[in-house]
Amino acid sequence: MMTRFQEIGSLFAIACTSSARQASARNCLASLIAITFLILVPGCPSIKNATVEHGNVCIDLSPDGKTLVFSSADGDLYLFDIAASTVTRLTDTDRIESYPSFSPDGKQITFAATENASEPSRIYVLTLDDHSIHAVTDGQGQCDILPRFTPNGKQIVFARAYQHRPYSMGGWVWDKWDVCLINDDGTELSRLTEEGYYQIDRIVPSSEENFIYAADSLGTADPAILYKVSPNVKPTQLVPEPGTHNRNIHAWAADPMVSPDGSTIVFCSDRTKPFWYDVCVKTGDANPRGLVGSKSRHNRFPDFTPDGQRIVFLAGTESNASNRSIYSLWEVTLSGETRELASSDLFTDPAQWQPPNPTGPNDES
Repeated sequence: MMTRFQEIGSLFAIACTSSARQASARNCLASLIAITFLILVPGCPSIKNATVEHGNVCIDLSPDGKTLVFSSADGDLYLFDIAASTVTRLTDTDRIESYPSFSPDGKQITFAATENASEPSRIYVLTLDDHSIHAVTDGQGQCDILPRFTPNGKQIVFARAYQHRPYSMGGWVWDKWDVCLINDDGTELSRLTEEGYYQIDRIVPSSEENFIYAADSLGTADPAILYKVSPNVKPTQLVPEPGTHNRNIHAWAADPMVSPDGSTIVFCSDRTKPFWYDVCVKTGDANPRGLVGSKSRHNRFPDFTPDGQRIVFLAGTESNASNRSIYSLWEVTLSGETRELASSDLFTDPAQWQPPNPTGPNDES
């Protein structure tokens, strides 16, 4: 059994290597102070999900808006029927499966998976009718994540890391990320960018041959910039507007998604309050505006409903002992009205999750 001080050291190491975007010395020190206080101070209130980790949790909404596919804390994939509040397991493997997303017809799901945390990740496709799975990439020497079907359903855009290097704070990290495109049968791989990003996150089509993604380059003044790219065309910057800089903002934009009519982009950003990652929308040339505000400090993976009027997202309304977010499922309207759809237990223990007793709409606006 670990001593309390060994436990502190272990949690501190995890906190410092969780995500390069949030692994600054200041955040690590804050985590260490919080953990020390929680463990050593007599009578200190415990955190509900002290040991739960939601770093693997990710969601995607089906084309008809009725079903959510998600990767759970335990590394498997599940379907969530939003109206019925029922859960169906899709996979039960020893792999760590993540970043699932639906095909345009809703009949397949592409996802990334790795055999263990030290191995590279590959892209797979699961057919919902028979639950058959086939590999799309081979994971030899590169790490592939964030897959998503193109609008024609025949290709998959994804992120590939071309370098595996020692991390300055210990362990190893995948680096030199770029956007790639491949047929869903694993043929005709092409590389859409040659930027070698330090980090990259969700890549989504804005049309058949145009893609929007967020990425940051090591050493730039404004990390986590939103870009647009298409085959044979260099990436162009969308958010923040080219030439705009604000060194007080840690992450300009992450987790982009495009509305069904293509007119609006939603993403997560701390542009209105440093280190407070709101769900933001941008329509046309208008400035982005936040929707969630103070209800959640750390939001992720916003996704439009088919009518384009509501957005489902993960809200980090809870934290574990290492000060990392524990996510519950929410929706917000374009006017800012929020509602919780499912508690964090849905992602922590999907097989045992039960909806609360219905007592009317759970309106948190």
